[in-house]
Amino acid sequence: KKTLGEKWISARLINIENKNINAAAWKKEKLGKSRSEFNLLKVDGNTHLAITLSCQDIDAYAKRDTEKSRDMVVGMMPPKLCQMMINIASGNRNTGIYDPFCGLGTFLIEAANMGIPSIFGSDISLRMVDASKKSIENFIKEETIWQDRIRKVGGTPSKDFRTLETAIFEQDADKIENIGKTECLQNTNIVSEGYLGEVMSSRDISLDRIKTERKKLAKIYEWFFLGLKKKKFHGN
Repeated sequence: KKTLGEKWISARLINIENKNINAAAWKKEKLGKSRSEFNLLKVDGNTHLAITLSCQDIDAYAKRDTEKSRDMVVGMMPPKLCQMMINIASGNRNTGIYDPFCGLGTFLIEAANMGIPSIFGSDISLRMVDASKKSIENFIKEETIWQDRIRKVGGTPSKDFRTLETAIFEQDADKIENIGKTECLQNTNIVSEGYLGEVMSSRDISLDRIKTERKKLAKIYEWFFLGLKKKKFHGN
């Protein structure tokens, strides 16, 4: 910084703790626009000078997470983790996604955002079904506005919601063999945060209660996977 200053070049040190800066700092300081984050990489005895061209859009993750219907009692999967799980399950983006424990719809929103063409969700709770429907509808509505704007100026959106197939409905997961929406189990992968049991606090938790809850959960998943076998489910 002192050397640059002597040459009348203004400079600021952002990583003041001598650590790699995070995506928030990279975006806030507009380092992508100025292309001014450099990295020294040492590989096999050779030192390479690299420049950072892009980073995760943390604001977009936060927006998708906070703008959907929320419930502090229901599990809230971070959008980034949902994205990772969808990537693991879906090497082929033409394969649909089905979340049988859809809750607040986080997996459905992330799948839509990633360009998955067919998105299905179900839950035993009608309240959760309604919450997921509202969340995905709001997301699609806003994203469609941006897609239309991109087309108007001659661009091509990274995803096209005009052909997006969605269905969200009430369904008991341990009776999955009775599912009415059979297309959910055809050319789809199941990606979900399953039901984790009743919420327990330090005031009311006990070993007996844990064992009882574990038996309930074991039954749900035993019947769920048995039902998938009966329906000849072949996805991931």
